[in-house]
Amino acid sequence: MGERALATLKEKILELLKTNSGLSDREITNEIFGEFYPQQPVNQACNGMNKAGIITRKLRYDGKIGNYAVYQPNIIKKDSPKLKTTEIKDGDYIKIEVFSKEIITFGEIAFSKTRLIFEYFEKDNIFAELNNKTVLQTLENKRYNKFRNTIFEKYNSHLNTKIGDFLLYLKNNNDIFYRNFLNSYGDKKYCKFAITDKEVMNRKGLYLYKLGEEILYIGRCRDSFKKRFNQGYGTIHPKNCYLDGQSTNCHINSLINKTGDSIELFVAFYTSDSEIENSERRLIQLFKPKWNIALKN
Repeated sequence: MGERALATLKEKILELLKTNSGLSDREITNEIFGEFYPQQPVNQACNGMNKAGIITRKLRYDGKIGNYAVYQPNIIKKDSPKLKTTEIKDGDYIKIEVFSKEIITFGEIAFSKTRLIFEYFEKDNIFAELNNKTVLQTLENKRYNKFRNTIFEKYNSHLNTKIGDFLLYLKNNNDIFYRNFLNSYGDKKYCKFAITDKEVMNRKGLYLYKLGEEILYIGRCRDSFKKRFNQGYGTIHPKNCYLDGQSTNCHINSLINKTGDSIELFVAFYTSDSEIENSERRLIQLFKPKWNIALKN
């Protein structure tokens, strides 16, 4: 491999580690060249970069050697914000580095910003759009069977009314009985958003929501970011609002709705579910984001 080709490989590796900190030589090789490419060129390049102080090589949780980018002033473009550093002590010493508005690192964990595309804000009464069953059919579900006597005594004329129409009717008539069918966050105002970055959608790992300088929420994703955001938090379906729906999705979405498009989403890629869980737990304990706390109460 020629000297210029090696330099180009080093540049690719460094660029990859800025948003995928901690990758092993094999994982870097897979990302740059493909699954069946020999990893020796990457190994040589990483060892050379380690000796030069451009990256560090450390033992990961899974016993593999991970590669971590080291901040170098000449790597940051001239128009980039200055390096901002905060120090927190919580048992172990953790250094938090904000390289720019696009990348945040917590020790060895690197989060990169991904764009959120919003379709709308402040949409209410989404629960009213659930009309696949009548009130009577809904009562057959064990979660709602306990309301059967009240329905037959007070709302007997609405047994064949679609459930969403019925609940909206009650709400419009200031009858709070409709809330019994909804989860704690089922009657909030919601937004709709999605991620579109193809480099992010099919990956998994950690994510955080940030507003200004405040970290609002830290979460884990063990399937795919596309499923978590585009099909989960980002779109509240009518069924989500009910007792047997997704109350967490409703809660987080309603909180994001209040922030408008000022909120920022950052993701960190992982391949190991155990690392995802361990890192999430550690960061939540350290920062105690207010949305995480609110979900527990």
